[in-house]
This record gives sequence, structure tokens and C-alpha cells, in this order.
Amino acid sequence: MQDGMGITMLRRAGIFVAVMSSSYGGSIEKRMKMLKIDHIYTAVKDKAALLTEICQTQNLNLSEVAFVGDDIVDVPPMKLVGTPIAVANAVPVVKEIATYISIQSGGNGAIREIAECIVGTTNQISGSIPQ
Repeated sequence: MQDGMGITMLRRAGIFVAVMSSSYGGSIEKRMKMLKIDHIYTAVKDKAALLTEICQTQNLNLSEVAFVGDDIVDVPPMKLVGTPIAVANAVPVVKEIATYISIQSGGNGAIREIAECIVGTTNQISGSIPQ
């Protein structure tokens, strides 16, 4: 529930939100649709390519993007963005490239925590989020 509120906070602040997962799960899609997220991608094989495509479609510069990851499949897109973020329970290689590592674990409030950082103080978006 807290992570859902974090997504809602981002949307209310006018921040574009997309969710991508390498796994396929109807529960992911159902939850994101409930939160009115229009850009939900599951069973993604190449997250970096999809991220690049989304940015082109949305007219976003990759340097303006924050990407939250937790596993090795998230490394390529994290290397493309201005603000790579790792959740507390991410694998070490993901944490190494992150400019911010959440205190909370993925699924346990990390997205809410990250949303509060982004919405609460916009100067933290530019890569100056503390580790």
C-alpha cells in the first residue's frame, strides 16, 4: 500500500511513471492499472531498449530519468539514466552504480521512500541524492 501511495504521489506531481518487469504477472498489471498507470510492461527482455523507446515516445531525455532497479537485468537501463536508484535488497552490482540506495527493501516501502525524495526535494533528482 505504501508503494502504491508513492506512485500516486509521483503522478500527482506530474511525473511520468512507467513500470517494467522482466517477469510476467497478471498481479503486476492489475495493481498498476488500479493505480492508473498506463505504461506497464511485463516480460521485458531488453529493459534498456524499452526505456530508450519510452523516452523517445514521451520526449524525455535519459538524463532526466530515474530508474529503480534491484537485479542484474536492471544494470543496462540504470547505466543510461541520470539517476540510477537501487532498493535496499538489490544485488551488489546494482548498488554499485546507484546514486541512491533506499533504506527500505523492494516491496516494503522503497518506492514510497524514493517518491518522497523526488517529490519532496526536486534538487535531489539531479543525481545528488545521498547514498
